[in-house]
Amino acid sequence: RLSGESHADRLADLVRHGTKFLERKPGSFQDELAKLVEKQTRTSSRTHPTTRATCRGFWRGVFFYPVLLSPVVVALIWKWILQRDGLLNAVVVAAGGPPTLWLAEAGWAFFWVIFVSIWAHMGFYTLILLAGLQAISQSYYEAAEVDGANSWRKFQHITLPLITPSILFQTLITAINAFQAYDYIYMLTRRGQGDSTVPVAVFSIY
Repeated sequence: RLSGESHADRLADLVRHGTKFLERKPGSFQDELAKLVEKQTRTSSRTHPTTRATCRGFWRGVFFYPVLLSPVVVALIWKWILQRDGLLNAVVVAAGGPPTLWLAEAGWAFFWVIFVSIWAHMGFYTLILLAGLQAISQSYYEAAEVDGANSWRKFQHITLPLITPSILFQTLITAINAFQAYDYIYMLTRRGQGDSTVPVAVFSIY
C-alpha cells in the first residue's frame, strides 16, 4: 500500500485505466492474453525444467506407443471396440442410441479402417514434426520479434520453410504406409472362416 494515497485516488486511477482498456481496438485483448500466456509459459519452463521434461517424455511415450504394436494387434483391439457388443456400442446404447454394425456396413467400415490406420501411425508422424520444430533455432524468432513480425509472419517465413523437409518426408512415409494397410483392412472386415464376401470387401477397400 502506498503511503499518502487515498482510497478515492486509487479508485479514480482504477477507473481511468479500466476505461482505457475498454477503449482499445478489437483484438487487443487477444494480443494481451497471448502475451500473458507466453510469458507464463516461459516462466514455467525456467522454473520447473525437470517437471516439464518429465511430462513431455510421458506424452511422447503415450502417442508413440501404438507404433510399437503389431498391425494385427492394433486391428484386434479396435475390432473388439467396434464389434456389436463392443465398447463403442456400449457408450452409444448408454446415451440412448441404437447399436450400430460399425464394421459390417461398407461406409462405416471404410471410415474406421482409415481411422485405425492413421491412429496407429500418428505417434511416428508427431515425432517427425516435433523433431523438425525443435531443430529450429530460437534466434530466428528473436530476430523476427526485433523486426516487429507477428505470429503469422513468423510461422509463414520461419517455421513453415524450415519444417518443409520434415513434411515432405512424412508425406512419403504416409504414402508407403497406405500401401501397407492390408493387415488393418483384412482383420477389421473379416467376419470368420468361410465368408465369401470378405475378400470382395477387403480388395475393394484396398
